[in-house]
Amino acid sequence: MQSFSIIRKILATVVFVTVYVIINGQTIDAVKLADSLFKPGALMAAITTYDFPKEIKRLQEKALSSLKSSSRKGDSSLVFLIKKGDVDIPKLLDDYGLTESEFDKMISGFRKKREPIFSDTTAFKIKKVNGILIFETTKKMHLFNYLSIDTKRDNILFDNLTTTKELQISGKFYAPTLVGIETHTSKIANADKNKSGIVNFGLAIGVNKGDERPSMTLIYGREKLDEIKFISITIM
Repeated sequence: MQSFSIIRKILATVVFVTVYVIINGQTIDAVKLADSLFKPGALMAAITTYDFPKEIKRLQEKALSSLKSSSRKGDSSLVFLIKKGDVDIPKLLDDYGLTESEFDKMISGFRKKREPIFSDTTAFKIKKVNGILIFETTKKMHLFNYLSIDTKRDNILFDNLTTTKELQISGKFYAPTLVGIETHTSKIANADKNKSGIVNFGLAIGVNKGDERPSMTLIYGREKLDEIKFISITIM
């Protein structure tokens, strides 16, 4: 696929997969990747969440429901492991309300990990003005209106913030099938007033395994100690 060849070519320029790149606050490889994937135009994008296939999800929910009325209903660690999709959960068939074949099927599904699910398809316009990629959209994706990618200065900005580090990724907990580059460790980029209320952000850019469509995940927090949140989109 063309997108995967682009990713491989760009990632090949980074010597170590786990090395952070800090060059005067720039995120060079992430910007190159974004410039290759996100082409100007009036497009459509979908909110992208990641979950198990419907049948695996059904068995997971059945196990969680049965657990509530079992002798282990107070075992929060077990509930956490099932929700997480941990392949090493103990084989407690009576507590889960599952047959042995259902349990084995659920564990097999957990091993394959979550897959992208697309919803809320919305108009998504990409413009390139003086080398800067800007995004225009609405509804659940409106935060991407604050995002811009400067392909001349190799900077990724959100509102009055910019990220300063980048790291190759091949599946993260917030986007298990995304392959590309994550930028993070944001700082104030200019003296402009913050309009979004977001005080820290990161951006993951790439494609999902088996899918050549561009995708990105905005990672953000509204307060210094606030829970980090994620919103992923895929260009359809």
